[in-house]
Amino acid sequence: MIVYIAGKVRGLDEKKAEMNFLRTEKELHERGFETINPIRLVKNRKEEWTPAMKITIAGMMQADVIYMQPDHVYSSGSTIERIIALSIGMPIFFSMDQLVNYSRIVRKTEEL
Repeated sequence: MIVYIAGKVRGLDEKKAEMNFLRTEKELHERGFETINPIRLVKNRKEEWTPAMKITIAGMMQADVIYMQPDHVYSSGSTIERIIALSIGMPIFFSMDQLVNYSRIVRKTEEL
């Protein structure tokens, strides 16, 4: 299962934002998920917001589900990503436990 990570980037110290996403990415990998990390998608750290969002939304479309980091509530970009996910029926998770439980159900269903 491929998980897109959504959370606050703009307005945070660059290193803090990067660490938040890398920490989440690491935890997801340890739990057996593939990830799409928007921090890794936008190569130019000075990229303007709109072009950066176009890149990350294109990446998000390759995911099966979206995981919203706790700081997503402070991010207009994450809000847009959540609205897109809702609009296309992409499952959205706000806790790691919810995501893990969902993935177990999907795996069991696929085994049937």
